[in-house]
Amino acid sequence: MVDWRQFFRADGYRLDFGRIAEVGVGTVASAVFTGVVSVILGLADLPISLLSGLADFLGRFVDVRILAPEVVQAAFASAGDFVRQSGPAGYIVALGIVLVTTYIIAEVVSRVR
Repeated sequence: MVDWRQFFRADGYRLDFGRIAEVGVGTVASAVFTGVVSVILGLADLPISLLSGLADFLGRFVDVRILAPEVVQAAFASAGDFVRQSGPAGYIVALGIVLVTTYIIAEVVSRVR
């Protein structure tokens, strides 16, 4: 902490302008240094954020890739129970769902190519 008495000369009545300039230059230099460091750290944060987002995306992709077969198997197991209980109408509905899903997938794949 800066004490106001250090800005006076030894007699206590005259200002020491050299000390005032020294403290002023030190304060401005500290502010400039803090600003430069903030800019550098802000620029360094950009690639780190990009890598973080990419790692998050890849982690979710791997998670879906590993868990998807189990989810699909559970969905088909519950759908199989529904079709068996519904009789012939259930088979017709299931076949319709399979055909519509196949058509949608074929359209998406053809547009991606």
